[in-house]
Amino acid sequence: PPDATIQPDLAERLREIGVVQPNPTYSPSSKASLVSSPLQETRHSGPIFPAASNNAVLSALEARRRLAEEAEEEFENLGIAGGQGRRFLYAGMIRDVLVMKERGASDEQIEHRLNLKKGVVSRLGPKGLYRPAGGAVP
Repeated sequence: PPDATIQPDLAERLREIGVVQPNPTYSPSSKASLVSSPLQETRHSGPIFPAASNNAVLSALEARRRLAEEAEEEFENLGIAGGQGRRFLYAGMIRDVLVMKERGASDEQIEHRLNLKKGVVSRLGPKGLYRPAGGAVP
């Protein structure tokens, strides 16, 4: 065997370390009991996670779900009299807005022509901040 001295050294080191306490984890199917130690003053009945309000991933998923619902509702109400205009744009519309801005159209003109909610165009930034890339220009 390659370098037979490694195994006796490893065995000696393991004897020095001795028995270790496992890191407690929660599993509903586990039959092992929790072993208490001086470092573990409280027992938990389940996994410890940050509150949903402090969890960035859960907050992002909730915001995504909420925006998807709002976009779906807006889509369902398109064409209904008294609508306030679109707030959600697809990529092609964003490109059209940028091209129209580059050609000198005002935010108000663009919003009227594309039936957008007031202020949507200004949120895309000032003229010249972005340049549309490739393709036919409307």
